[in-house]
Amino acid sequence: MTRKQLVLSTLGGLPDDATIADFEAELRILKALDEADADIEHGGTKPHEEVKSLQLEEVRLRRSEVLSGKVEGIPSQQVRDEIASLLKSRPPQRRGVASNGDKNY
Repeated sequence: MTRKQLVLSTLGGLPDDATIADFEAELRILKALDEADADIEHGGTKPHEEVKSLQLEEVRLRRSEVLSGKVEGIPSQQVRDEIASLLKSRPPQRRGVASNGDKNY
């Protein structure tokens, strides 16, 4: 399937009352997928394990910065303990709507 056929097929699948914004959104998705395919073809991707390892290393670095005090704006241990205590003593909040329609569920 050519790109033109893909675009026409995708846009043709939208409902008759689709807006220009709907068409634009679909085109943006197709463009992103096309760019991703090009990255794959040119070796611009990394294996899952490598990405996972990089993320883990970033978390370790961030943690060491926080623990060493290099990062400002992090609450003191006393403040964190007080927040944890308050959260434990508070009843869990329920979200959603009860089966009877009550929003205070």
